Amino acid sequence: MKNLSIPRPKGIPSNSTVQISRKSGGMVYIKAGTLENECFLVRVMPGNPNSPNPFQRKPYVVQRKGKEAISKSGKLIDPDLPEAHIPIEQFEFKGWYVK
Repeated sequence: MKNLSIPRPKGIPSNSTVQISRKSGGMVYIKAGTLENECFLVRVMPGNPNSPNPFQRKPYVVQRKGKEAISKSGKLIDPDLPEAHIPIEQFEFKGWYVK
């Protein structure tokens, strides 16, 4: 397995817990004071050029709140939707909670 450098997205609080993702070698940033299963997290993935999902072919970010993902516009959506996979260069961390 080659060593991939995955940049930390801007705005993610420095007190976030950082773990290696169980999915394809990405990084997971978890809100301080919460557990992974509570799903206040941002998962940063390197991308897979062979993925059948075009949104997963380049580096991308998925932000979760509970069982839902947070879209680029800040709406809660199904995490399986393509819009849940935000290209890393378009991701803007707006906080852990959606209003």
